[in-house]
Amino acid sequence: DYKPTYPLNSSYTTLSGHIMEIDDSIDTPRIKTEHCTGSNMEFAANGDITQHSKKDHQTIVDGQTELHSKKDYTAVTDEKYTLNSKNTDMVAKEEMSLNSKKVNLVADEIANLKTPKLMMNVTGNSTFMTGNSCDISASGKITIASTSEIQLNAPTIRIGGAVTTN
Repeated sequence: DYKPTYPLNSSYTTLSGHIMEIDDSIDTPRIKTEHCTGSNMEFAANGDITQHSKKDHQTIVDGQTELHSKKDYTAVTDEKYTLNSKNTDMVAKEEMSLNSKKVNLVADEIANLKTPKLMMNVTGNSTFMTGNSCDISASGKITIASTSEIQLNAPTIRIGGAVTTN
């Protein structure tokens, strides 16, 4: 709760409505600057910093920028979120989750997925399509299992090695 105490609260307002407020009240010190449009920045008594832009907000840095949060960090937008960079690294020391109704991964040249173990759980139908050849290889066994049927459709089917049936 904000409770300014006179004369510890000083406020300056310009003719156009800009406000600069510095409050040295004992239990609720704060600093607030406000543009005549209502955009403002406030430093609260507990150390919180709040920025409120009534229109667009841009931060331009000619050098390097680092954002370090010692607790959770949340970015929220009601519309589209875009991240543009020459190169992007995303690193999670423990776990990374991606949750969405629909995910599109697009690579103009090569998409590499490297992991010691890959598990894909699809609760509905699954389709894998390629516009060219597809090679599946393993240094160990490849198992294809179905509770229904397995269909191989091609003008030619070649099997190298021995074929064993149960």
